[in-house]
Amino acid sequence: MGTLLQLINNIFYIKIVVLDKIIEMKLNEIDKKNKIIVFLISVLILSQFRLIDHPWNFTPVIAFGILAGYYLKNVFYGYALIILSMILGDLIIGFHNLIFFTYLGLLFSVVIGKYIQQLKIKQIFLSSIASAVIFFVISNFGVWLLGGFYELTLQDLVKCYVVAIPFFRSTLISTIIFTIVFKTALDQLKLDPAVIKRKI
Repeated sequence: MGTLLQLINNIFYIKIVVLDKIIEMKLNEIDKKNKIIVFLISVLILSQFRLIDHPWNFTPVIAFGILAGYYLKNVFYGYALIILSMILGDLIIGFHNLIFFTYLGLLFSVVIGKYIQQLKIKQIFLSSIASAVIFFVISNFGVWLLGGFYELTLQDLVKCYVVAIPFFRSTLISTIIFTIVFKTALDQLKLDPAVIKRKI
């Protein structure tokens, strides 16, 4: 129960901090300095969320990747947001030999967001499923290859994926929830993706 309350609290914390900053900037008055501020705030919040007590793989990282790809003209901002937030968190949690596969799996969420024409509820579910599946396949391939838990056989590769299914469920649910929450909040601010893409 305490973990659930902490998750809810952090969802609203992310929403309030990021969106309040966007409102303060009034979007039309965004300049280079404000872009950097919002970017750094997003990086810090994403990295912080990994440090609090939460269910395995229940984070907003993939959701942020989808939204970054959808809203931002330059996908490299989205890539940088994901990578820097992960590095910042890993500086505290600790680096590991699966980082390449973890980071690569997460970056595909930005690519998926980039090719979404409109982000309605159907697209949110489809993009969340696609991003979660890609992350699941790539990250667990890394676990099988370098984790030292399995023999390098097809049978053990299948076993690795089967064992990881509960983590996939958490990844998928969290991605759907966070994407809906932040997309709804951005819609309330009447932020047109076409306008943002011209400015960021």
